[in-house]
This record gives sequence, C-alpha cells and structure tokens, in this order.
Amino acid sequence: MPNVPVFVEGIINLREDIIPVINLKKKFNMKEWEVQENSRIIIINIDNRQIGIVVDDASEVVNLHQKYIDDSPDIAMNIDEKYIMGIGRMDEEVIILLDLTELLFIGEKNVN
Repeated sequence: MPNVPVFVEGIINLREDIIPVINLKKKFNMKEWEVQENSRIIIINIDNRQIGIVVDDASEVVNLHQKYIDDSPDIAMNIDEKYIMGIGRMDEEVIILLDLTELLFIGEKNVN
C-alpha cells in the first residue's frame, strides 16, 4: 500500500469494516518471524478506531480485576516503560499489560 508506514501489513475486511493491520515487530525493529499456524490478528480499539495487530500466538482472553494488576516495575525488561500499563497476576502467571494507546504515535493512529 502506498504512503503507509512500513509496519502496516495491509488491511482486512471484518464484518464490513476495513481495518488496517500492523506488525509491532517491524514497528519496534524486532527480529521478524514468518506467519505461522498459531499467528493471529487481534483487533483493538484506539480512539474509536479499530486496528489489527499481528501476534505470534493467542490462547485465551482473560478479564483481570483491578486488584490483580500492579504498577509496572521501574525496570521493565528492555521495554520502554511508557508502553507498559502494569503487571497482571493470574494464579501463578505474570502478564505484562501493554498500554495500547501508546503503541502508535498520533499520526500513526490515522493509518486507515
């Protein structure tokens, strides 16, 4: 697609809505991977716009009560802290919660 950021993979038609699909690995200059059988597109809403994000795998959707969400630590595993909303605890698992509104810069939110 012409005149779109390099991390925009394309668009999909979901229930008659045209949704741009982005690759966060490209956006953050991470090692890319080929789409596998377990790869998924997760649809998120940012500022009342739907955006698809390519992920390596998704096994379930969970709802966490606020009491199970802690503030992000001062040092967050080489990830810019502005992208981390908090750390979720579910049984013995630890879940890094991304701040989806910070994933895209303001100009990038208008890719569709």
